[in-house]
Amino acid sequence: MKTLIPVIVSLIAVCSVEVQSVEYRFVAADQSVETKICMAVTTNDVQQLKKVLRRNGERLGVVRDSIKCNSQPITEFSEEYGFIQVARFLGVDKQPEVIALIEK
Repeated sequence: MKTLIPVIVSLIAVCSVEVQSVEYRFVAADQSVETKICMAVTTNDVQQLKKVLRRNGERLGVVRDSIKCNSQPITEFSEEYGFIQVARFLGVDKQPEVIALIEK
């Protein structure tokens, strides 16, 4: 029994790693500014995204509020597909602070 537990734990660890290694391939549908921005998101490279925004004269706030990638808001898209660096740049992890008032 003692030797069976490490084997089961190892098997579960290997299976969970294999499940997480899903790769997606994104293909640009056209050459629009919106598509270029979405493709820059898929690089997960903040500097690349900034370069595309500058080159096309786009502002971050406008992009965050209006661009959709794969029919999702750009922030949700970046978070769902694991583009964490870009998601942070877009402000996904910046939740409004909740201040609790404690009455005595």
